[in-house]
Amino acid sequence: MIRESSSGVAEGSHIFKRGRYWYLFTAEGGTESGHSEWVNRSEVSPLGPWELGPNNPLWRNGIEDEVQNTGHADLVEDTKGQWWAVVLGVRPSRKGDTWEESVLGRETFLVPLEWKDDWPVINGGQKISLNSHGPGLYEFKTPVSWRDDFSDPEMQVGWYRKNTPFVNDYSLTERPNYLRLHGGPYNLSVPASPTMFLRKQTHLLCRWETRLSFQPTVGETEAGTVVWLNYFTYSSIGIRKDDKGRFIRFRPSEGDIVERRLDTETAVTLTVDCGSEYRFGYLEGIGSEIQWIGSVPNSAATAAPPVGANFTGMMLGLYAFGERQRCLAPADFSYAEFR
Repeated sequence: MIRESSSGVAEGSHIFKRGRYWYLFTAEGGTESGHSEWVNRSEVSPLGPWELGPNNPLWRNGIEDEVQNTGHADLVEDTKGQWWAVVLGVRPSRKGDTWEESVLGRETFLVPLEWKDDWPVINGGQKISLNSHGPGLYEFKTPVSWRDDFSDPEMQVGWYRKNTPFVNDYSLTERPNYLRLHGGPYNLSVPASPTMFLRKQTHLLCRWETRLSFQPTVGETEAGTVVWLNYFTYSSIGIRKDDKGRFIRFRPSEGDIVERRLDTETAVTLTVDCGSEYRFGYLEGIGSEIQWIGSVPNSAATAAPPVGANFTGMMLGLYAFGERQRCLAPADFSYAEFR
């Protein structure tokens, strides 16, 4: 026990050695609005004894700031001798008089660090904001547009899986220029590893789109696209079949399931518009208009799970599954894109 935390919570301890001092950084106050970063140092050893920093917390962002829940600092010295801190934080969206949970989850912020009397001063002791200033620091705007045509023999970097699958359930070579999913026996509501590939949403305003060829042979299988937070909270739009043929099923994270009959056996384009809500649509063939089937407000899409809190933000992805049975019909995706 080094000291009692004034916030009652201390976690994520990191120890750094610089000069003659060992520095102990701790994230305190929990991971929500009270989040902050504290520092101690020792001239003796990494086991202490520890001297408490003179200006703790190193900064403090509140519940009315554009960046919130900041903490978990790491330090780096660049090749020119300039020190920086990278910290976690969220940038919620203002909705009326309240803040709405960020669909982007935790993000990384870069701010300058100075040493004064061998103590770190992060961002001049000021709050973390969306406009940082430092030597050589500039704003880099990542493009919204991204596309995967599945033309490479391996998946692009940036695709995520939920847990580690026990078997290989996909192929990029069985049907060239397609991602073929062989749906496993786990649907999206179980804590296993469903046949699902996810991409992180990095912009508030964007459109997600994919094109799917899927001819299910039984009624207990499905393939489609999903807006994913966790296996408690997700919204999906996919293709299923019954004795009358194929149909679209929209399963929102909040509200009733909606189904629409498909008129053709062709590939179907699945679309999700991201903004103040997630709007789901589909179109058959090429050149027809999008049929919007439903939407989910951001507040429902980011609803916290029964245990724990939201950290990763929203992901969008591709899936195929069978209900307690493997999906014998392959699901072929010709592309996936943000724009």
